[in-house]
Amino acid sequence: MNRRPVRLHWLASLLVDAQKRQQGITLVSNPDVWPLLEQLAHSLPAARLQAIAHDVCTCREQLLNVVGVNRELLLTERLLRWEHYLQPGTVLPVSHL
Repeated sequence: MNRRPVRLHWLASLLVDAQKRQQGITLVSNPDVWPLLEQLAHSLPAARLQAIAHDVCTCREQLLNVVGVNRELLLTERLLRWEHYLQPGTVLPVSHL
């Protein structure tokens, strides 16, 4: 069984939980990793968390729905993009939400 989409779903929920913590919300999907949520919430701005979470969800959908996608290439490209998003001064994509 391909666990990549499941792992990406977990990562997206973790990033959303960190955004919730920034807003003072205590009801989260991943209470078992509370220290990690706090660390993410305090170390990353909401815009970066949102940009990466959106990209994680897009990647997951591509893995699930694009026939013949090169999974390793897609995941490598996304990891490099997320690393870029974490660099100071990086212009993040505009959210349409």
